[in-house]
Amino acid sequence: MLFLHCSQKLATLERVLIRSFPESLKVYGSVFHINHGNPFRLEVLVDTWPQFSTVIARPSPKEMTDDLDNYRNSYFLFTKDPDNLQDILTNTDTINWKQVLQIQAFQQNISEVINSICTAKMLNLETTRTVLYVKDGSWNRPELHMPPQQLQQGWEHSEVTPIERAGKVFRISPLNISHAELVNNNWGFGGNEQSLKYIQRCICYLPNLCVMDENGYPVSWTVMEESAEIRMGYTLPGYRRMGIAKSMLKFFLGSLMQKNFPLYMHVAENNENAKGVPLGLGFHIASCGWYQWKCSPVHRSERIA
Repeated sequence: MLFLHCSQKLATLERVLIRSFPESLKVYGSVFHINHGNPFRLEVLVDTWPQFSTVIARPSPKEMTDDLDNYRNSYFLFTKDPDNLQDILTNTDTINWKQVLQIQAFQQNISEVINSICTAKMLNLETTRTVLYVKDGSWNRPELHMPPQQLQQGWEHSEVTPIERAGKVFRISPLNISHAELVNNNWGFGGNEQSLKYIQRCICYLPNLCVMDENGYPVSWTVMEESAEIRMGYTLPGYRRMGIAKSMLKFFLGSLMQKNFPLYMHVAENNENAKGVPLGLGFHIASCGWYQWKCSPVHRSERIA
């Protein structure tokens, strides 16, 4: 595998990946962040260049120091050739299979590859499939690409925006690190010490937004992660069906579109109440699904349990 370090090659890769949307969105979002400051210290590998069949985004190995932390040990994949991907994942050290790790991609045929590898290596495998929602358009405007310092600036000090619902005044504002535990406790993929550290990092370095009540307590929120996906969305039960989450997301999406972020998110297949939210904001259901594979050596799984 070849590392792409050159900014010109990374910019070229970003443009090429657009042609394979929505399947390439996970890698595209990772490359987008790399090209604009790289707050999570990601790196990109391709099988060949300039023509490629497989591209993988991952943290630098120096970042993946905890063998049990699948939030750090995370990989984003896109391939045009599943056989090529299988060969890479089997015969190179691109992925450290000795760690507990997670892989995300938007291609069902990758699932067959990972299942085969986990069987051969006798790894435990947890597969999650959800519905992927995409909002087209913003990435087709190259004139909006901004330098890293302009892309990252302003999230911590965004102007507080008041909204009124049911006779109550709420404020739309960024989260701060003290809110990470609240987000963690209500995130379906979180609820543990490692996910708390991950959320703290996302809040510190990536776009996020929340709705605060009159006492300054978050009642609805969303957080972007390192592949530029909008995630962790949640509204406290007593504040649902008031339209505050939709107002927040409209504000959030407008800010992201100004900076040319790709706009995508996922919703669990059984979460009927949440499925209408992205549709009401102009998203559509993608032709592919959202996949996450959590892989762990048997002895690692026993230690976690």
